[in-house]
Amino acid sequence: MTITNFLGEIAAVGGAICFGVGNVIIKSQGNKITPFAVNAIRLTLSAIIYIVIIASMGIISSTFNLTWKIALYLAGGTFIAVVVGDMIFYFSQQLIGLSKAYPIAVSYPLLTYILGLIIGSENFQWARMVGVILVIGGVYLVSISINVNEIGNQKPTEETIIEKTEDLEKASEEKISENEDEQIEDTEKHSEEKEEVSGEETPKFKLKKKHLLLGIGGALITAFCWTIGTVLLDLAFEDQSLEGLPATAFRIVCVAPISLLLFASSNRGKYKSKFSWKGVLLVIIAGLIGSTAGGLLYAFALQFSSASTTAAISAAAPLIATPLSVVFLKEKISWKLVVGTIITMSGIWLIILF
Repeated sequence: MTITNFLGEIAAVGGAICFGVGNVIIKSQGNKITPFAVNAIRLTLSAIIYIVIIASMGIISSTFNLTWKIALYLAGGTFIAVVVGDMIFYFSQQLIGLSKAYPIAVSYPLLTYILGLIIGSENFQWARMVGVILVIGGVYLVSISINVNEIGNQKPTEETIIEKTEDLEKASEEKISENEDEQIEDTEKHSEEKEEVSGEETPKFKLKKKHLLLGIGGALITAFCWTIGTVLLDLAFEDQSLEGLPATAFRIVCVAPISLLLFASSNRGKYKSKFSWKGVLLVIIAGLIGSTAGGLLYAFALQFSSASTTAAISAAAPLIATPLSVVFLKEKISWKLVVGTIITMSGIWLIILF
């Protein structure tokens, strides 16, 4: 065998590296730029670059001269995976962190394999089924490794509440002895602060637990969206005449206007982005690495490899993103996260090798 026999696998590895680096750059912006804005910036930039490329190659007409079926597969798969899936993933990584959201989201090779069995494009093998079980177990470990206290304020303990309450009562008694008028004022203040200690923090803690569930749920929904997108793109590449570059150009150009409309309709209130030159520049760089280069490599991988193989290799992106998020984003890791990530990756590679 020569290296040409592994063009799809090599492209998928390159795509995984690009996706991992791109997501770390985007996560570095935190909540400054909303997922709607991130998608709009990166997809619009990618669309412009692809238009310039196909125009310089003189293949604009052939790029958009597709059958309705292939066009639907390409545009529909990209909309589900990139516009919907990636946007939900950005929300998820903001809630629970990139190092946790990514290993959960990249369990999508499992879903891709199962869907392949259902539609008949994959054959059942015991080794792959073991891989499926490992992916499920790994994702579970990653999920339970997430500490709520890392996401928001720590819930006040009973001792903290009692101690602060006693301090407030002591302060009130001292002031009451000085003046009767101050007695009323300080008692009211004591009552309000005591209520704040015992009642206000708990709802915030519950809200953070809600964010935890939303983050994990969002990562799982992302996996489902990436699965559907991958399968639809693979169906498009069953047409042997379809090439990676024009196919990628077509699908990105089709979905970029949709991402712009979503951004324009959502850029208000709490979803209003706080743009800065640095933030926009970083999103542009992330778009060049992830959406443009990564997307093109992913399309080439699908052209030369099966959907489950491409998905499995691309799912190795957390091996790039997790260390980078720890080093540059200062995210915390635990033994459960490390073991869960390793088990998930092991299951994914069983799926690809057999």
